[in-house]
Amino acid sequence: MSEDAAKVVEQYVDAYNAQDFEGMEAVLSPELDFQHYNRGFSFSSAAELVATLRAFASDYLPDRKLGPSLRTNVIGDTVYREQRWGGTLAVDLPGFGNKGDVLDDRLLTVYTVRDGKITEYYDYG
Repeated sequence: MSEDAAKVVEQYVDAYNAQDFEGMEAVLSPELDFQHYNRGFSFSSAAELVATLRAFASDYLPDRKLGPSLRTNVIGDTVYREQRWGGTLAVDLPGFGNKGDVLDDRLLTVYTVRDGKITEYYDYG
């Protein structure tokens, strides 16, 4: 299972970076539990998360990317992926920065993958 779970996560990351919102939703469980603990975001469905990511990419951070894995550990159906995340702000965004600022954050993301879908997605950082 561990290799399969990591592959699903990398499919998601590839879709995220390509702004392939349908591809992202395809690997997320419709009943997704999403939390970004340090930013105060939470969603209880893939549709909510993808709609927010779509708006964020078009309005705030069009060039945002998840970097290559700095470290990935897999235990059963849980994938721990450490990576950089960032891009250039298109507007002033409270809590993130001002227009033109380049964001470069280090994140740890914990994914749970069941039956080929990401069911839990937790960001720290």
